[in-house]
Amino acid sequence: MKCNLPNRKSAAVTVEEEEAFRQRIAENIAKIMKVMLRLLKPMISELPDPRDPRYITYTKEALFLYGVMMFSVRAESRRNATQFMTDPFMQENLRNIIPGLEAVAHNDTLASYLERIDPEVIQEIYHALIKKLLRNKEFKRLAGRYIVLVDGSGKGSTDWKFSDKALHRKNQNGEIWLTYVLDAVLVLENGMVIPLCTQFLENTGGEFDKQDCESKAWYRMAPKLHKIVGDGATIIMDGLYASGPVIAQCRRYRWEYIITLRDGSMPSFAEEAHSLMEYETSNRIETESDGRQQVITWANTVEYMISTNHYVELNVVRMEESWTEYRAVTGKPAEAKTTTYQWISSTPLSRKNALYICILGRKRWFIENNIKTEKHGGYGYEHYFSLDWDVNKAYYYFMKFGHFINVLLMSCEELSSLVCALGGIGKFLEKVKQVFYGFVLDRESIRAAVMQPFRLRFNPVSVYLSATPPP
Repeated sequence: MKCNLPNRKSAAVTVEEEEAFRQRIAENIAKIMKVMLRLLKPMISELPDPRDPRYITYTKEALFLYGVMMFSVRAESRRNATQFMTDPFMQENLRNIIPGLEAVAHNDTLASYLERIDPEVIQEIYHALIKKLLRNKEFKRLAGRYIVLVDGSGKGSTDWKFSDKALHRKNQNGEIWLTYVLDAVLVLENGMVIPLCTQFLENTGGEFDKQDCESKAWYRMAPKLHKIVGDGATIIMDGLYASGPVIAQCRRYRWEYIITLRDGSMPSFAEEAHSLMEYETSNRIETESDGRQQVITWANTVEYMISTNHYVELNVVRMEESWTEYRAVTGKPAEAKTTTYQWISSTPLSRKNALYICILGRKRWFIENNIKTEKHGGYGYEHYFSLDWDVNKAYYYFMKFGHFINVLLMSCEELSSLVCALGGIGKFLEKVKQVFYGFVLDRESIRAAVMQPFRLRFNPVSVYLSATPPP
C-alpha cells in the first residue's frame, strides 16, 4: 500500500500522546484476541501433548499463543522471537492483552514441542477458526459469494539436501532443494484478503516439475477448501490449472471457476474459441477504464474433452487492452502499449456480465500482493524456522494465524484510518510492534475496554484496495 504523506514530524508531540496512541491500538488488539480466544481455547485444549508431565513448564496453550503472536509482531526468525518476546516490557504487555500467555518460553521450547506433534493439527485449528468466523454477521455481510484465489510460490531453497521431502531440481550451477507451497486466500467484498488454506508440495522421488506438482497439490487442497467454503464459491486460478481434471474437480464441488487461458494452453480448444469469437461479431463490447481502452469478446459453449469420451461445454472471454504511456519524468516520447488477457469461465458470458468476469479474473493480483507481503513484510516467509520439515510447516501455519490477526486489526473501523495516516501497511504494523515494548500498558484500561460490548466491524473499503495492482 502506498500513501502520499507530507514530510512532517510525528503526530504525537508528547510522551503522553504517544502512550495514548499505543494504548488505543493495544485495546483493539485485546478486543480482537478476546473474540478469537473464545473460539480457539476449546480447540487448543484438544491438542496432543506428548511431553513428560514432570518436565512441563509451559502449557500447550501458552506455546500455541506464543507461536501465533511471534508472527503477529513479525519476528522474522526464532532467535529474533526469543530476544524480542522475552523482553520484560513485552512479557508484561502480552499478559495484559492476552489471557493465557502468562509467560514466554525460549523459542527452542516451542520448536521441541512442535517436533512431537503433527503440524497439520495447527492448520486444522486455523481452518476451524476461519469457518466459525465466516458465520459472524460482519463476515457474512462482506463475504457475498466466496471469491477464492489460488497460487503457488517458492518458500525457499538450499544447495544441499536438508529433507527427503524437499523438491529437487538441477540447474546450470548444480542441484538445489526447494520448499514450494500452494496457497489459497479469500477476498471479501471490501477488499480484505484472508489467508485460507495451504498445501505443501512434497517430494515423492521425482524431478521437480512445477506444473505437475502444483496440480497434484491442488487435488489435495480442494477437499480442505470445500470443508471451509462449501458449495457455491468462485475459484480463480492461473494458467497452470487450465486442464480437464481441475475443471472436473471444480464441477464436482459445484464451484464456479475463472482460469487464465495462456497462449499455448489447450491449443485445439483455444483455436475453436477464437474462431467462434470472430464469427459471433455480436459478442463484443468496448469500454474504457483509467484511460485504457478495452475490447472484450467471448464465446460460449465451446466443447472440451476433460476425459475419454467425456465432454463439457466451457466459456471463454478475452480482453484486449490498449493505452498510451507518457514519460514526463524521463522526457522520452509517449509509447502506445497493448496487452491481452483471456480466461475460461464456468459462467456463460453476455453483454451484462462479460466485463464483470474480466474484473474477477484480474483479481489474481490480490493473492500476488498477499504473497509479496508475507515475503517482504517481516513475516519470515522464506526463512527456514527449522530444518525439520514438519516443524517448518508448523511455523508456516502459525504465520497464517499472525497474518490473519494483523488483517483484522488493519481492517477494523477503529484503526483502518490510521494505516494511511502512518504511511501504509508496513508502517502501521511497525507501530503495532512498538506497542509491546518501551513502556508498560495500562492493564485496567485494557480490561475495561475488553469488558465493553464489542462487535467486529470492518471498514467498507479495505486498506488493501489502496495498494497498486501489478500491470
